Amino acid sequence: DRCDWIFSSRFFWENHIRHYHYYGKPHKCPFDGCNKYFPTKSKQKQHIRKHTGERPFVCEECGKAFRGSQERQ
Repeated sequence: DRCDWIFSSRFFWENHIRHYHYYGKPHKCPFDGCNKYFPTKSKQKQHIRKHTGERPFVCEECGKAFRGSQERQ
């Protein structure tokens, strides 16, 4: 596998290597036909919401719903 990510600092590059390449991606998406793997359970859970359509994070100002809390920004 080739990784095409580019990083602005050595810190971010090393963090990426540690979490995505060194430790591996032990959390596989359970949906048939989806072969994605994730380094953490929380990343897997956020991805699963793409399949289920779940949007548990709601903006208090506009009422729009999102899959992840960071999408609300």
